[in-house]
Amino acid sequence: MGLSIKIAAASVLLGALVAGYFYIESLRAQLQVAAEIRDKLESVIDEQKVTLERQLKDIQIMQSINAEVSKKFADSQEELGSLKKKFSNDRFSKLAKDKPSLLERKVNQGTVNALRCNELVTGAKLTKEEMQGTIKNSICADLISEMRKRVNAE
Repeated sequence: MGLSIKIAAASVLLGALVAGYFYIESLRAQLQVAAEIRDKLESVIDEQKVTLERQLKDIQIMQSINAEVSKKFADSQEELGSLKKKFSNDRFSKLAKDKPSLLERKVNQGTVNALRCNELVTGAKLTKEEMQGTIKNSICADLISEMRKRVNAE
């Protein structure tokens, strides 16, 4: 009987050791999976940081563009007010009565200048005279000047 107890105790001990071994192997496998998941999550976090930084830069660019557009809009509103003043002026009415041909010439030249401005805005190249500054266009002088600078810079 003593031998059967020893065999039973040895069997229980051997079973406990085998069970402990498989339990430890199971924990190692779970630890390996957890490490892989952690690595994937860290790479996702790094990608999100890069994306966030890019979005912040884009927001800054958009804010500067918005400020520039707002400034240009304010300038155009100022010019519009100036033009309204010019055309609502009594002097303009008197000129229309007294010298209609002079006014007609000025309006026609202004129309030609305005159409040329539209051409330039839509992609036309500066003429030789515009590049040299021999032709004056009071409607979009700043646009022509800016285009001249760009062409000279190239």
